[in-house]
Amino acid sequence: MTLLRAELSRIITGSLGIKAGEKVLIMGPEKWMRAVAVECQEVGASPLLYRSPRRSGRARVSSRFRSVAADQLPAVVEEINAWVEIRLPITRRRTKQTPGKPQAVEFPKMSDWELRIIERRVRQCEFTVPAGPRRRREAVLEALRADVDHMVALGRKLQEALTRATNVHVTTELGTDLYLTLAGTSVAVDCGRWDPGLQVDNILYVPGGVVEVIPASAEGLVIVPRAYLAYAHAGYIRDLRLQFEKGRVNLEIVQARSGLRIFNRILKEAAGDKDVIAEFGIGVNPNVRELIRYMAVDEMMGGCVHIAIGDNFWWMNGKNKSSLHWDFVLPEAKVELDGRTIMNRGEFR
Repeated sequence: MTLLRAELSRIITGSLGIKAGEKVLIMGPEKWMRAVAVECQEVGASPLLYRSPRRSGRARVSSRFRSVAADQLPAVVEEINAWVEIRLPITRRRTKQTPGKPQAVEFPKMSDWELRIIERRVRQCEFTVPAGPRRRREAVLEALRADVDHMVALGRKLQEALTRATNVHVTTELGTDLYLTLAGTSVAVDCGRWDPGLQVDNILYVPGGVVEVIPASAEGLVIVPRAYLAYAHAGYIRDLRLQFEKGRVNLEIVQARSGLRIFNRILKEAAGDKDVIAEFGIGVNPNVRELIRYMAVDEMMGGCVHIAIGDNFWWMNGKNKSSLHWDFVLPEAKVELDGRTIMNRGEFR
């Protein structure tokens, strides 16, 4: 199975809205960079392809497209209209560790040119493409084929409801009992189509299908069936129990059925507002039917709730600044807004 050119064209021109005369910076695996570049050229846009130095041993980018070197990025970001970052839903294998000496977590850091893209309000697209094991590849492809009109319509309804709401109550059969306070913060609708009125952070996530808001505070218990952090490569934490008090996780009473050591290590090595509630989201992609352990897709599952702790300054224009942003998925949750049930066990009302 592969992503057909017609579908890719729909995503580049319809979802991201690339137009003639625009300059588009493209990053990612060379095969997919070329495919995206072709579609950009078809509409009269100018693709600029950047190859990471880590891929220097591989074949060069075709001379058909303008290539950008690392030292040219600061200048290039001043002239682009859009940035497409292509991601593969593949998690690297867990590395062997010496007993008693857990491997340090390398938290992602933003470079100066990335910060400049944010400052310039350049629209961005994080594009997850079908790759990897067959089950994961097929799941991503199915998610990419979701009805964007349906997701945007549902996303707008949720946006309106969350904008009006003051209190959110989230419960699950596992025992989650969380109260969130909303204080008029912007609600982002990332449902597969670029719209400056919906993407409050100028970022479009493809395949798309999630509505997110920054809570002002959080109180109560969250039980996460399976927690993971892709770039930590440290395994899974099962039945993680987080107690929120005044918007923060009480790190003194965190519990888990297994993997608690992983959580403690990651939080210990993170900096900034690492234990503060960062976002609350509801997935609306009906074609994401199972968790594939890749958060960029998992959080979009229709009727699935997720929360996050840590940074939200760069993604949602929030106040938290941290080296950590950690999402936790809560399947089959019940969500009440000001006492009114809008979702029960993953079914929208």
